[in-house]
Order: sequence, then C-alpha cells, then structure tokens
Amino acid sequence: DVYKRQLLSAVPVIATNVGGLPDLVQEGISGKLVPPRNPQALAAAIVSSLQNREEARRLTVEGQKIARHLFDVQRTAREVAQIYSQLAPGITTPAMQPCPQFAPGITTPTTQPCPQ
Repeated sequence: DVYKRQLLSAVPVIATNVGGLPDLVQEGISGKLVPPRNPQALAAAIVSSLQNREEARRLTVEGQKIARHLFDVQRTAREVAQIYSQLAPGITTPAMQPCPQFAPGITTPTTQPCPQ
C-alpha cells in the first residue's frame, strides 16, 4: 500500500527488489529497484534521483500512469466480474449506473440506488 501511494505521489519511487515490488515498480520505467540489504545501492539511487531531476520527473510521471491503470476501480471491478462469470457462467452481474453525486466515474448496480 505504501508503494501504491508513492507511485501516485509526485516523487520517484526507489524500492528494494523483493516480493511483489517488481510488479509495481518497473526498473528504469516507473522507478528504481535496488538489491535488498544494500544500503550503498539505495544511497546511490537516491543521490542519482536528486542529481538527475529530468530522469526523476520522467520516473514519477510514468509511475503515476502505471499506478492509475493498475489501481483503477472500474477496471478492477470489470476484471473481478469477468473472473466470476468464468467461474459461474450461469450467474450474471447487474448492470451498472453512474453515480455522479457520489463520485464522478463511480458506478453502482442498477438494482441499488446511488448513495446519498
């Protein structure tokens, strides 16, 4: 969750190359990955980001684009609905309607009223 927030923030992401982080942070595209337990590599990545502002800005912009795509609520809802339809082909999901008074771009099932 911390890395999701950092990808969406206005700073470049520098993360250790462990666990699922390489799925979120793409080396040289959306941030920098350093080996775990390597403070020298971490320091070098931080210094590099501070010295090369153009690269840091590019990493930040690309990281924000990737994070917005990966964590888009509508896309995630569609993918979950698709998985459910594959697992239970006879069951359908309700149609969705926009709920602009709740949040622009957020939808709810048509069988439920928009939240007030």
